[in-house]
Amino acid sequence: MRQRSIVGPVILIGLGVLFLLNNLRPFSFWQNIGRYWPFLLILFGVIRLGEVLVSAGQGQPLAPRRGGGSGLGLLIVLCVVLWAVGHSRTGSIHLGNWNSGSLEIFGEQFDYPVSSKGSAAGVNLVVLDGLRGNVTVTGGDDEEYSAEGRKTVRAYQKSDADEADRRSELKFVREGNQLVLKVDNSRVSGDRKISTEIDLKIPRGVSLETRGGSGDVTVSSIDGTVEINADRGDMRLNDIGGNAKLSVTRSSLIRVVDAKQNVDLDGRGTDVQIMNAGGQVTVNGSYSGTLEFKNLAKPLHFESPNSDMRVEKLPGTLTLDLGDLRVNHVEGPMKFHTKSRDVHIEDFSDEMEIDITEHGDIELATSRTPLGKIDVHTKNGDIDLALPDKAAFDLNAATRQGDGHNEYGPALKLELDGRSASIKSVDGHGPAVTANTDRGSISVKKSAAERD
Repeated sequence: MRQRSIVGPVILIGLGVLFLLNNLRPFSFWQNIGRYWPFLLILFGVIRLGEVLVSAGQGQPLAPRRGGGSGLGLLIVLCVVLWAVGHSRTGSIHLGNWNSGSLEIFGEQFDYPVSSKGSAAGVNLVVLDGLRGNVTVTGGDDEEYSAEGRKTVRAYQKSDADEADRRSELKFVREGNQLVLKVDNSRVSGDRKISTEIDLKIPRGVSLETRGGSGDVTVSSIDGTVEINADRGDMRLNDIGGNAKLSVTRSSLIRVVDAKQNVDLDGRGTDVQIMNAGGQVTVNGSYSGTLEFKNLAKPLHFESPNSDMRVEKLPGTLTLDLGDLRVNHVEGPMKFHTKSRDVHIEDFSDEMEIDITEHGDIELATSRTPLGKIDVHTKNGDIDLALPDKAAFDLNAATRQGDGHNEYGPALKLELDGRSASIKSVDGHGPAVTANTDRGSISVKKSAAERD
């Protein structure tokens, strides 16, 4: 029986892998093949040599190939075409998005210094327009601006990088009372990538805005408003006098500390930290890490596809992740609606509303009096309440399937009915305290003594 060559199947498998990788992470296929096409000849030769050796080892002559050398001839023609592509200045063959991303793997990095300064008298807004790279902005007392850092050009060779550096000017443009910083990449070839690392100093009293771009942004000591719109990157804000508004498509960390006014965050990312905020804090989006809030003087509103939380005031701390909500020292009404999370809240006052629609335990403990209205529900989970001794409240707690535990004392009455249980106030007066779980235990006990 004539043995078939495996060259064709191997090439098909290789092409399939390349198409799959391009779908997962687009890259410049033709640019890379144009540079590394000799590997096709090497691969072809290795496979054919392996076939010859295997056939010889089995004592079988290698059957003649159909079509003679037409296959090898076609491969040589293809390699000539790819050689032409690899040596063209633009890489004129394009398929979809395959020309994006190859520089990250095969290109080299070339750095060029950046330095600029000038007067910012009369400026009330500084705009960073489409910068790609990391920028640190610091407010100062002078009426001047200065930018120090480097420009990084990623290219296949230094001559290309030098040309891209000459064609991409980092410049400040004065537009009325605005000062705009941008890198003009319009004359740079698409097969070169430019990023910046800039330390920017501006007058403290101005406002700051970023428009598009990507990279980490660090801002400190700005008395005006700060508005950040970015595709991706970490954001760190400290000592902001005006409102802070952040819209980020993808981030690993967003940190805002000592913001005197409102903080408004919208986007997707991992971790969020907001501390010492004087205004209202609003967070919308999807975050897969840990959200930390501390010392918020005004209301907090967090909304995601699966959760909605409103807190009137947070003198203490609040930590939220994919599995837990933990709060210590919260004032005013608090409402938390979620799909699945365990909830642990200590030292609270005023009204409390918790609703878990799928599964999660609820633990509430406070020594403050007077109590506010409490309404908690979980579909699948335990509920544990620690309430002040001698506090006035009207308790109505029940589980459809689970145990009940009355550790509070004779002021409450435990009733068991088959697989269900309920705990109610004997002589209820005061705010209503309602706790219900469809499947789980109910426990009520006394908390620590009321604080002075």
